[in-house]
Amino acid sequence: MEIGMLFFLVFFALKVLSQDTLSPLRIDCGSETSYDAVDGILWHTDSDFVKRGQNVQLPNGNLSAERQISTLRFFPEQNKDCYSLPAAVQKRYFIRAVFFYGNYDGLSRPSSFGLEFDGDKWTTVSNSTAEPQYYEPVNTSWGDLISVCMARTQDEQYPFILALELWPLPDGMYATMGQDRA
Repeated sequence: MEIGMLFFLVFFALKVLSQDTLSPLRIDCGSETSYDAVDGILWHTDSDFVKRGQNVQLPNGNLSAERQISTLRFFPEQNKDCYSLPAAVQKRYFIRAVFFYGNYDGLSRPSSFGLEFDGDKWTTVSNSTAEPQYYEPVNTSWGDLISVCMARTQDEQYPFILALELWPLPDGMYATMGQDRA
């Protein structure tokens, strides 16, 4: 009986250790503190992932009660600012970047700017709506970090971001897509 139980425990431990232990990373950009959301998932402050920028609390009444879309970080100083997110080498990730102008600066002039992943321009973020905008690419990491950058494309238009999420994908997902295409 003891050998059977020992075999079971060893098998179970190997099974657990062989699983991908990477977990999702959720970042509330502009938040001063990390917190557990209503769904029990931890949202991190962005201070460990970006070097510059200024935190702003959105004016009351702009959005829902979701805490992660009540603050933002904007970048008035440089032409490009990047978040460095921890990653596993050659792993595919689903990335969600959330933007909402919300008249945070009181100027009623939504800005547009470039969005880049690992140094490659992906799209232009144009904030002219009254709703949050979600950009959701699948990206393959080639090193132990993924950079998500906002790049100024016009003078006096400052990039900003509300939230970033990094979700590791199962190894078989998008198997027919080459690593260089994700």
